[in-house]
Amino acid sequence: VGFWLWRSVDGRSWKYVERPDLWRNEALLRLARGHSYQFLVHAFDAAGNASPAAVGRRFSMRVFQERNPAVSYTGRWRRVFRWRASARHIASSRSFEARSTLVFRGKAIALVSPTALDGGRARIFIDGRYAGTIDLTSATPTERQVVFSRRLRQGRHRIAVTPVPGSGPVPVDAFVVLR
Repeated sequence: VGFWLWRSVDGRSWKYVERPDLWRNEALLRLARGHSYQFLVHAFDAAGNASPAAVGRRFSMRVFQERNPAVSYTGRWRRVFRWRASARHIASSRSFEARSTLVFRGKAIALVSPTALDGGRARIFIDGRYAGTIDLTSATPTERQVVFSRRLRQGRHRIAVTPVPGSGPVPVDAFVVLR
C-alpha cells in the first residue's frame, strides 16, 4: 500500500526522503545537476509488513537546453524568452515539417516542455521508431514539465520531436538524459 524511500547523493550515506503521503505510488523529487543518485525503497502492506530493501542503480543526469549545440532543428523554429523556462528560453515550432532532434548516450530520456490552454501535439520518435504522441494542452498552464519519458538500454540513441499537423506550436524547453 505504500513505500519508504532513501536517497544517496554522490555515494554518500543513505538519507530518508520525507514525503507527505507514504501511500502514493510515486515520489516527485528535485535532483540537482552534476551529482549522482541512488535510491533504496522498502514497500509495505496494510498490516505494516515491509519488503526487503530494493536498491536501484546509481545514475547521473545531463540536461540539454534548447540552445545546446547537440540539439538540432529542421524546419522553422523560433527562440522565445520565457521567465520560468529552465534556461529562460524555449524553442517553438513554426511549421509542421519542423523537427527537433538530439543524439545522446544514456539509459533514459525525457522531454521538458511547457503546457498551455492552446498547447500543440507532437509525435516522438526514438531511434527512428514511433514512441508516442504527446498533448501539451492543459487547463492549468505549467512550465518545465516532463511531458515524455522513456527508459532505454544503455547506449547511443536519437530522439526526434515533430509537431502533429493541425495542432498548435510545440515548445522544446530541454531534454534530460539519465546515464
